[in-house]
Amino acid sequence: PVPRVRTDYVVRPSTGEEKRVFQEQERYRYSQPHKAFTFRMHGFESVVGPVKGVFDKETSLNKAREHSLLRSDRPAYVTILSLVRDAAARLPNGEGTRAEI
Repeated sequence: PVPRVRTDYVVRPSTGEEKRVFQEQERYRYSQPHKAFTFRMHGFESVVGPVKGVFDKETSLNKAREHSLLRSDRPAYVTILSLVRDAAARLPNGEGTRAEI
């Protein structure tokens, strides 16, 4: 699809402030996982859909599977796959794939 907002931003290592802003946005995004969310960074917006798996039966009783890159005390629907989907959606101009993440 054609990007909603074109940008000249090129992916580069983030600054400490950019990481802090992103972590705030990500915290808010996963506090309401059943809704779409718009990340606002680097002068453009990236829309991501609801998190898959959040509507499973008894999600509050499910324990997240362990992963060395993720915190143990996270909700079960926060997975590597959900994080990679969000990251791919945030690539400049919507260009890129999950494999490239």
